[in-house]
Amino acid sequence: MHRGGSQRSWNIVKRSQESQISLGWPTEPTHRLSSLHPTPSSSLMRMHHVFVLLLLSLYPLALGSKYKYKNYPEMVNAMTELSAGPTNSKLNTLKTTQVEFGLPTVGTCPDPASSSTSSPKVKCLNYYMTLTSGGYEEQGNKVKITNDPLPEVFFSGEVHGNEQVGPHAVLEAARILLLASECVQLRRENPQQEDASECWPYDDYSLFWLSRLVATRRSVISPMSNAMGFSDIVRVENRIDPNRDFAYDPKSPNTCMQTIAARHINEIFRSVSERSELAK
Repeated sequence: MHRGGSQRSWNIVKRSQESQISLGWPTEPTHRLSSLHPTPSSSLMRMHHVFVLLLLSLYPLALGSKYKYKNYPEMVNAMTELSAGPTNSKLNTLKTTQVEFGLPTVGTCPDPASSSTSSPKVKCLNYYMTLTSGGYEEQGNKVKITNDPLPEVFFSGEVHGNEQVGPHAVLEAARILLLASECVQLRRENPQQEDASECWPYDDYSLFWLSRLVATRRSVISPMSNAMGFSDIVRVENRIDPNRDFAYDPKSPNTCMQTIAARHINEIFRSVSERSELAK
C-alpha cells in the first residue's frame, strides 16, 4: 500500500466531479497516473492493483475466529444483500443461470429463505453477480445491464465444492468493490468531508483504484459455480468432477458438459462472447 500517495489520491477523488470518475462512465485519467504511481510500466501497475484487491478481499479471511465460513443459504443471502439498496442495486445484479439461460437444476440445497437450523431442501440454484457502474441504465424502478463495450472479468470461487476459501474470497472482493464505489459517491456528494475513515477503513489510494475497477469494466462473479458440491462440501457434482467436464480433449462428445457447474460457467462465457460481438 502506498501510504505516501494517500493525499494525492484524495485530491484525485475530490476532483472526480470534474473528471466524471466513480459512479458514472469515467474519463481515463492517464495524465494523473504518473503522479499517483511512479512506475512507468502499465503492466506492473495493473499487477499492483490486482494485488491490492486480493489482499483486501483476503484480509477478513485472515482474522481467524472472527470470520466464519458461510453455508449455501448464508452465501445466497449475502449475495442478495450485496445486490440490494439504493446504491448496490445500481451497481450489482444477481441472477441464476437457471432463470437467465434455462439450465436445469441438480441436487437439493437448504432453503435460503428459511431461518430454521434444519432448513427444508430446495433445488440448488447457480447464482452469479455482475458488478459495474459504467454499463447500466435505469428503467423505472429496475436496473438493466447494457451491452456497452466494457472489458469483462470473470471470478469463479470454485468448481470443486470442498474448496471453501475461493467462494468466500470472491464474495469479499465483491463486497469491497461495492463499498469503494459507495464511498467515492459519498465523497462526491460531500466534497468537504476529508475524513472518510467511517466509510472506508483502508487507504485512499486503494479507494480510488477499486472504485475505478467498478466504473471501467464489468466483473462477473460466481462464488459457488458448483452449488451442489459447495452445499454438501464435496469435490464433485453427482460423482463427476466439474473441472474435468469442459470441452477440452474429451474422449467422446458425450463425456463433457455433463455437470451443471461446467454448463453454468460455459453459459456465462458465451454471454460475454455475445456481448463482445454486439459491441463490434
